Amino acid sequence: ISVASALAGTPYRWGGTNRRGFDCAGYTRFVFSRIGEHLPRTSGQQYASVQKVPQRDVQLGDLVFFLAGGRMRR
Repeated sequence: ISVASALAGTPYRWGGTNRRGFDCAGYTRFVFSRIGEHLPRTSGQQYASVQKVPQRDVQLGDLVFFLAGGRMRR
C-alpha cells in the first residue's frame, strides 16, 4: 500500500510505465515490481498470467479484472 500510495497524483498516460505517467497496467506492473513481483506489461497479459481465486477469497493487494465490452482481449 505504501508503494502504491506514494504514486498518488501521477498523471494518466496511455502506454505509460513510469512516474511521468502510467496507464492502468503500467501502474500495477510498476508497483508490483517494487515489491519483488513480476507482472507482464498489458492488462490482458497480466490477466492470463495470474492465479485466479474465487471472489470470496480476494484479499488486499490482489488484482481485480473487469470485463469491458463483453470480452477480455488477450
